[in-house]
Amino acid sequence: MARAHSLVVEALMDDEENQIHGYTHINDESGLTMGHLSAWSITDIRNMLRCIQNSTPMRHKETHFVNIPSCAIKVIEFGISLLNDKLRNRILVCICVRDFQTFLELISVL
Repeated sequence: MARAHSLVVEALMDDEENQIHGYTHINDESGLTMGHLSAWSITDIRNMLRCIQNSTPMRHKETHFVNIPSCAIKVIEFGISLLNDKLRNRILVCICVRDFQTFLELISVL
C-alpha cells in the first residue's frame, strides 16, 4: 500500500498546479486491521514519516484520517507525535465518518 501511495504522490507532483496549491489528503482507514499494523515496526513508521516530512517536496495543507479502528488509534497517535509542529497541526483524526461530516459542515460555514 505504501508503494501505491508513493506512485500516486509522484504522479501528483508532476503537475505545477498541484505544486502551487498543495494537497489535502483524506485517508479512509476502515479496512485497517491488526495484521496491517503488525507489518510495520516502530523504526519503519519513523523512517516513513521522516521521508514524508523531509524528503517529499509537497505542500501538505491537511491530512484527514477517517474511520479509525480502535486497534490503530494509538499507532496513529504515535506517528503524529513524531512529526514536526507544522505537520502535526495539519492532521485531523476522525474516528467515524460522522465526525468528518461535522468537520466539513463546520468549514463550509466559514
